[in-house]
Amino acid sequence: QIKDCSHAQQKYQINENIFENIDSHEKAYWLGMLAGDGWVTNKNELGLSLQIKDKNHIYKFRDFLQSNHPINIIYNRPKKDGSPSISYSLVINNKKIVNDLQQYGIKPNKTLHMSFPNLPEELLPNYMLGLIDSDGCFCLKSKYNNKDIKLLNFSFVGPKEFVEKFQQILIQKCDISVTKLDIRKNTNFIRIVNYGGYKNIYKIVKFLYSKPIVYMFRKHKIAIDYLLTKYPEDTWLISQLNNPTST
Repeated sequence: QIKDCSHAQQKYQINENIFENIDSHEKAYWLGMLAGDGWVTNKNELGLSLQIKDKNHIYKFRDFLQSNHPINIIYNRPKKDGSPSISYSLVINNKKIVNDLQQYGIKPNKTLHMSFPNLPEELLPNYMLGLIDSDGCFCLKSKYNNKDIKLLNFSFVGPKEFVEKFQQILIQKCDISVTKLDIRKNTNFIRIVNYGGYKNIYKIVKFLYSKPIVYMFRKHKIAIDYLLTKYPEDTWLISQLNNPTST
């Protein structure tokens, strides 16, 4: 059997059919993660790069792909404070996977061509959780410059139409109100959706983590720990403390 260029260059194992159908919560999550921090190219290249503190997530992604591809350590320019900036990166060349991902809105130069995929409704929480773990945030912010009082803020950033769709789903599924989208400085097409208020964020968290298979523990912990200060007797929040998937 004659192999195409993609297979001829394939020295490592991989399940190239993994994204053919997004039919599981785990697939939906990684699709969301790739929509944020991943990329594909016209040369059939798929990549995912995360900062060093999230390096375990790169290994989880490789396991999901049933791959033994090498993971590269990248030394980036130092941060503004002079501290080192290191990331872990997985890059794979596979035409089948790249073509399948493009059917779900992940295309070359995706910032300009990003589109919300048509997924089964029950998979939306995990897809959107993948987006949050890449381009979203649960952040504690000081109240009116009072360092002793912290408020929890939720945000997600992306292309305008994509963020509008993201917010629309949150409004429908979480029974929360419309908020004005912020414009990122020096851009005319990137928007940021923000929500404050622990009642709103409780609804969002319960939606996103309704059926988590994989997620970033550090973001989950910030949200759960804060909400427990507001709802200390909430059985669902308490159950999240011992969630076996939070590793």
